[in-house]
Amino acid sequence: MVRQNRDWKFLTILVLAVLLVGVGSWIGYSFFQARERGLVIQGIQQGQLQGQMNVISAIQTTGYFAFNVADQEGQAQQMVLVGQLATPEQLQQAQQAGPVQ
Repeated sequence: MVRQNRDWKFLTILVLAVLLVGVGSWIGYSFFQARERGLVIQGIQQGQLQGQMNVISAIQTTGYFAFNVADQEGQAQQMVLVGQLATPEQLQQAQQAGPVQ
């Protein structure tokens, strides 16, 4: 009788230990995946900011920014943005003036 009781307790402890290790592993893996996704998103955001800074720097330095695009037929074309940086007030005035024709 005592032997059966010990076997039952041992089996219960073993099952609970396996469940605890499994749940702990799952939580750790989920945390790791979330951290990786966070780093990827942060890298994307930093890349976008760096790209914007490059455009602004090129316009400040040379007065234009050139980049490659594809036209409707898929042929490579170069697009050039020419302009100057404007203050928010200048942008608002330009928007109120309407499109340039």
